[in-house]
This record gives sequence, structure tokens and C-alpha cells, in this order.
Amino acid sequence: MTTKPVFNKAIKRERVALENAYHNLTGQDEIIKLISFEDLIPNKQNPYPLSELEDLVESISLHGLEQNLLVQQQGSKYLIIAGHRRYYAIKRLLEIDSKSYEHLEQLYCKVIREGEDETLVRIRLHETNLQARPLNKMCEEEKIEVFNEYLSLIKDARDKKLKIKGKEVKGKTRKILADLIGVSERTVQTYITLAKGGGKIATPDQKKKTVSDELRTMAKKIATFDFENTTEENEWKAIIIGLLNNSKHE
Repeated sequence: MTTKPVFNKAIKRERVALENAYHNLTGQDEIIKLISFEDLIPNKQNPYPLSELEDLVESISLHGLEQNLLVQQQGSKYLIIAGHRRYYAIKRLLEIDSKSYEHLEQLYCKVIREGEDETLVRIRLHETNLQARPLNKMCEEEKIEVFNEYLSLIKDARDKKLKIKGKEVKGKTRKILADLIGVSERTVQTYITLAKGGGKIATPDQKKKTVSDELRTMAKKIATFDFENTTEENEWKAIIIGLLNNSKHE
């Protein structure tokens, strides 16, 4: 089932009218503003890769822009906080055929007020990007990077006594992150552990070595058993230890 775009085609406005095109469409303290594409500035500190861009170009060409960019005003321009893949996909469409995609020359964007705390801005960045590209579409290394930064941001928010979504940052970190990201506390704990441990994920080869090491430990223990030194026992002892030491498990 195709989701109907929230803002497919913005009404074309002249500069004066464009500057006054504010909307509060979310019912929250969030401003939605119609902004000229040429006034958007990519953020050099964007932590997310520009992956799967071709698929996004095709999606926007067929269905329009289905999620607003998140921006922050800087003078007369707007710095992109979240939505770089959407920005570059639209840029490509306008370069291909500006007339056919004229409606993308002005976009409704969520605007963070100028001077907002940097910690809250970064949290909003991850929150918005995770809506467009959830964890299950990220590689393990990228997930760990996201959780690693979230841990740092939650600590900063606690130290600064900031409020996230109107609430003080209290309670267990994994509960806070689970609510923010929309995953289970168990999942959060797994990635917190990985993030704190330097984000080292065992490869299949490493896992095989670990199993082999455990088997060799078992072999050493068997070697210490108090056998009665019968011929049969000694034969079984040699066979088991030989199998464990030379084991190559899949």
C-alpha cells in the first residue's frame, strides 16, 4: 500500500510570501516552513552515509517528498540537520529535469530555532534519521556508532539538566534510549555493551577460534580425569582428546 505524501507539491510562492509561509501542522512547538531549495546548506558534520541514493531518487520522483527535512536557520540560509539523502536526491532530480520537478524547488521543512542547544539538535538529528532509515537497515558498525553518540548525548543532557520532549532526563539510560529509538531495552543493552566495549563484533572466524579454544580447554580437563588406566579407558581418552584438539567446527 502506497503512503500518500504529506507534502508532495508545495504551492509556488514569491520570495516575500515564502518568508512568511509558516505552519504549525504537528500541534507541537515545531515550526514547519516553506523554504527555497537554494537556501538549504548541507551539513559537513552529517554522520550518516549517503547510501541507496538511486532508490530514493526513484521514490521521490514517483511519490514526492514523504518526510520533511529538519533544518536550523543560520542567517538567511538553513543548515540541514537531518535529510541529506533526501536533499541530494532532490538535487539530482532538479539537475535532470528542473521543469518536471519544479515543485521540489521549494520544500516544507521542520525548523529548529536558531540558538537551540547543540545536544538537543543532535538528538533530533538521530531521531529524524531513524524515522527515515531505521536500525534494521543499518550495518552493525553503523548501529554501534549511533548508540555510541546517543550515550554521549544522554550524558550531556543529564549534565546540562536539559529536557528531552519536555521531560527531564531521569532513570536508566537503556530505558531512555529504548523510548527515544523505539526498540526493546534488551536491544539497547546489547548495543550499549558493544559501544562501551569499543564496538568489536566477532567475525565468523573469530567465533570459530573461540569455540576451538573452549574445546581445547575441555580436552585439558579430560586429561586430568582419574582413569584406572585400563586399555579401553586409555584408548577412549586418546580418541576424545584427539578429536577435541583437532576439531574444526562449522
